[in-house]
Amino acid sequence: MISVENNQFIVPMPPSSTYEIPVESCDTHVKIFAWVIQLTDKTWVTKDIIEDFIETALNHHGLSRPTV
Repeated sequence: MISVENNQFIVPMPPSSTYEIPVESCDTHVKIFAWVIQLTDKTWVTKDIIEDFIETALNHHGLSRPTV
């Protein structure tokens, strides 16, 4: 669903557009969390998009998935 192109995370935005997030702005857990907050304010963002964004950002930067 979410891809990485030209140092951007490309988030599909219905119906046929995209939302781009700079890769370097998501290189720590805290920065990813900040983007999650930003994304949840968007009316078109779903739980699946959030989950995919988190996994894609973590994997891209070699970060571990936090556990509680």
